[in-house]
Amino acid sequence: MDVLHGNREALTTRRQEIADHFNRELGDTVRISITEKADRAKYAEMFDMIYDGSGMRGRDVIFDTLVEKAVYPDRLAAVIFDKDSATLEAWGIPRNGASVLCSHPSVEQLFELQTCRIDDIPQIYLKKEGEYDFTPLSHLSFGEKCSAILSIVLLSRDKPLIIDQPEDELDHAFITEHVVETIRHIKHKRQLVISTHNPNIPVLGDAELVIKVKKIPRSNRCEIECAGGLENHEVMMRLKLLEGGDDALEKRSRKYGITIQ
Repeated sequence: MDVLHGNREALTTRRQEIADHFNRELGDTVRISITEKADRAKYAEMFDMIYDGSGMRGRDVIFDTLVEKAVYPDRLAAVIFDKDSATLEAWGIPRNGASVLCSHPSVEQLFELQTCRIDDIPQIYLKKEGEYDFTPLSHLSFGEKCSAILSIVLLSRDKPLIIDQPEDELDHAFITEHVVETIRHIKHKRQLVISTHNPNIPVLGDAELVIKVKKIPRSNRCEIECAGGLENHEVMMRLKLLEGGDDALEKRSRKYGITIQ
C-alpha cells in the first residue's frame, strides 16, 4: 500500500507540474488548477455498494463525516481490518455506525476498498475582458468555455491539430487578438488544419496553404475552387469575398507590416 500511495502522490505532483507549465504558456487570460483527491464519486459508489443492505443508519452522514475528516479508502480499509471502532468513533462516527463499518464488509470487499482511487480534479478558469478575477469554467457561457478550452488546445505540441470552425462560438476580438497570435506562434512547431469561414484566421494567422472549397449543389461533396499561399492572387480574391475579408487584409498589413496586393 505504501508503494501504491507513493505512486498516486507522484501522479498528483506530475499533474501539478503540467498545470504550472501550461499556466506559464497561457499568460494572464486562462488558468489551470489541480484540486487533489477531489473526485469522490468512485469512493461514494463503492461505499454504498459495500454497505447496501447492512442496516447502517445515516449512511450518507457517515460517509460525509469520513470525507470531512479526509479518511480515504485505503485508510478506512486499514481501520476496518483492525476492527478499530475507537478510531472510527474518534472521527465522529456513532458507535452503532462504527460497529457496522467494522463487521459488515467481506475481506474481498476490503481489498477492493483499499485500491479505490480518488482522482484529482483539474479546473479551468478564464479572466473575462475588463475583469481582474478568474471565473471557473462551470460559470462561463458556452462561447467563453470554447475560448478557454481553445487556448489550452493551441498550446505547443508536436502532433497535428484539426479544428473545425473555431469562430462559431468565439467573439471577433478573441479570434483576432488571441487565436491568430497563438497560431502564428506555434505553426512552425506543429501542423494545424483549420476549417473556417473567417478570413482573419488564414490571413492574420499567416496560413501557409489556403484551400477554398465550394459545396456541390444537391450533393454531400465539395469541390476545390482554388488553392495556394497568401501570395496567390486568386486565393486573396476569394478571401476578400468572405465576411470581413478586406478588414482582415488591412489588419494584417498594419499589424505585421506586410503589404498585400
